[in-house]
Amino acid sequence: MWLSRNQTCSIPEITSFQPKSGPWEGGTNVTINGINLGNDFKDIKDDVSVAGIPCQPYVSMYNQTTQIVCQVEHLRGNKSTEGPVTVRIRDFTVQSKDNYQFVDPIIRSISPMQGPSYGGTTLHITGFHLNAGSSIEAFIDNLPCRVISVEYEGAYCITSASDRHGKFKFKIKFDKGTRYLNDGFFEYVEVEDGNVESVALKIAILTIVFLISIGFLNAFQRNFIENTRDLKSIRNRIKILELRVAAECRETFGELQTELTDLREELKTSGIPFLDYRTYTLMNLFPNSESHISLQIDCPDFLQK
Repeated sequence: MWLSRNQTCSIPEITSFQPKSGPWEGGTNVTINGINLGNDFKDIKDDVSVAGIPCQPYVSMYNQTTQIVCQVEHLRGNKSTEGPVTVRIRDFTVQSKDNYQFVDPIIRSISPMQGPSYGGTTLHITGFHLNAGSSIEAFIDNLPCRVISVEYEGAYCITSASDRHGKFKFKIKFDKGTRYLNDGFFEYVEVEDGNVESVALKIAILTIVFLISIGFLNAFQRNFIENTRDLKSIRNRIKILELRVAAECRETFGELQTELTDLREELKTSGIPFLDYRTYTLMNLFPNSESHISLQIDCPDFLQK
């Protein structure tokens, strides 16, 4: 069914929204995704709220019927509260299944609490609601600490270089809200400071590790080449041995064939050779006994008696 420009699609629905929490001070950009979220920006211009607090939509980020991006106003009274995201489209009002929370982020600690002035130190930040809001920025005094990850109870950032040494306040901006580390400071120290490993020592350690790795690689490569050569030599020897065995087998079989041929020629008749009756009988009756008395039956002495 086709609708005119002035008609609203039925059954609007909010499928998701991000983020799920933000600071009391507001300023959080909430992205709302859904179905049939207005045919025109005018349909939702002044009719979006988050936990009962007005949320002003951006006309440049509005995607017809599917997405609304709005900025939440500050919470009056600075008290944690929560509620659904609500969008009113003419005669329809739709709410999210999940609630949005106004929270008070807390920074408990940072580690380490000092680092070299050339920057590059990774700080581990602990606290609560550290993932609140749509824009999270960390600073040491006014120098940015680049945020690389955030979770509910933890975050990480990398320090910038500083031309000053000393202790400075650490803070995080959660949209329009700012929170400070109350129990401690971050200290920028010189490279030569005893509390920080010197660059020369780090370079020396890395160089030693690199040289050891190169040595292991060279030894492995040398052993691999030698093993490859030995394998080729063994294969060549096996081939030569096979050729020798084959030649000897041919020669042996040739000699055997010659002997069989000579034996066949010596036989007067074809067939299997056999012994005469007397020899066969004596061999069976008197085996291994050529001097037995019975074998002397043809002797002249016995014949005279």
